[in-house]
Parts: sequence; C-alpha cells; structure tokens
Amino acid sequence: MEAAPAPWRTNPDRQGNVRRLTWGGLGHATAQWKPQWAALHRGSLHLLPSRDADDGDDDAVNVWQGRRIAVLDPDMVGGAEHCIAVVEPGELSKAVHESSALVLQLTSEDEVRSAVPTCLASCSNCVYLASTP
Repeated sequence: MEAAPAPWRTNPDRQGNVRRLTWGGLGHATAQWKPQWAALHRGSLHLLPSRDADDGDDDAVNVWQGRRIAVLDPDMVGGAEHCIAVVEPGELSKAVHESSALVLQLTSEDEVRSAVPTCLASCSNCVYLASTP
C-alpha cells in the first residue's frame, strides 16, 4: 500500500518554482542560483530539486523563528530581480552574504507581491522588512 502524500504536497499555502542563492567554490565565495521547487506549508518551507522529486530529497527549512522577510533591491543581489530573503535581524545590506540567510528568486514582481503576505500569514513569528539599497 502506497503512503498518502505529505500534507505540504497536497495542500501547501504556496508552491512554485524558485531559484535559491547558494554559495560554493573555494571559501564559499562564488554565488550560484540553484533551481528548486518550493512548497510553503504551515510555517515550514520545503525545497526540492523539482516538483516530482521524491520526498526523501526534501530540504525542509523552518527558517522563520526570529527572522524577517525582505524584498531585495536588485543591486543587493548582483542585479537579480524578484528576490526575497529570510534573514536574521540586522543590517540587510550584508544579509545576502550570510550563511544563515535564505535568498530566493521568484518568477515575477507579481509573485513577490503575493508571496510576502502568504509567508507572513504562514508564520506568526515573521516580520516584514522593507529593503533600502
């Protein structure tokens, strides 16, 4: 008997393709955008290589505790548009380079405008932080 799909697969608060900023190379100094599929469900963000990936590939991230959600100015992310970040409180201009930050590039400005309220509603511990270059 096949197990029922996880609730975050069948009833996510939000889902879709994103690109996640990762750091690699010698000294983790090279920025790379990694395509992923994301599903937000009840305060947890599930990141997978693709929508059809096995649940065993799930990189569940419960990143919200004490964090802020910020819409990033393209100048802060090497010119990349439509980016949001989940960051620790502090100076936003350095957050992109912090290993604890989760930076996601969404597909459009409309996605950004609708994603932030959904993220805030999914997690009561989040605060919206407007970015300023």
